[in-house]
Amino acid sequence: YHLKILTDMEELLNIKIEGPLLHETCTDLDLQLHSLYFERGNYKIQNGDYDSAIKDLTRTLEIKPDKIKAYHKRALAELLNKKTNNALKDLKIYLEHEPKDDTAYALRAKVYEEKGDRDSAVKDYNKAIKLNPNCFEHHKYFGIFLFNQGVYETAVFSFQKALEKKKDDTACLYYLAKIFCLCPEKNLMRHTEGLNYAIKLCSISPSVDNLELLA
Repeated sequence: YHLKILTDMEELLNIKIEGPLLHETCTDLDLQLHSLYFERGNYKIQNGDYDSAIKDLTRTLEIKPDKIKAYHKRALAELLNKKTNNALKDLKIYLEHEPKDDTAYALRAKVYEEKGDRDSAVKDYNKAIKLNPNCFEHHKYFGIFLFNQGVYETAVFSFQKALEKKKDDTACLYYLAKIFCLCPEKNLMRHTEGLNYAIKLCSISPSVDNLELLA
């Protein structure tokens, strides 16, 4: 479905990108040129074509500088394309206009994580959670970040908060089982609880990795 929409956009935008024919076509179809670039950029992110997505979202902002959401989308493409400094610049602009958008703080936390700036990542994850404490993804990804940093006790809290919102999430179950059964911190070793998480995990997703963890 996404590829069909993307193909339709390609055909329309290839009529003549800067020529009058494209503008006339957009007018006839009651479309706006900046919206076509924005949507094509969004679909290209989903298809993993990050360079082209960045170009389309940049074109969106050239045509319509106040299309603020394009900064958020372009920052995502830049993060996925390992252009973290550019992503930070775009998120700074976006958050100046949308300071209450929890998803932007969560995205910026991932950018800081990619850059190795642990303190800034923690600050932005906490900001995202404060703005939207019911968001399952914020708790989950903060938990994964904390696990990777070796902050296991706080990671447990984050994963358990995430499971309150989505009780069958396999990633949270996996990490909790791993912490309670394999964690180097003795005070967190709770084998029975970890085994229960592993059993539930394998009942949902009996992959090789999950079965190895259970074993």
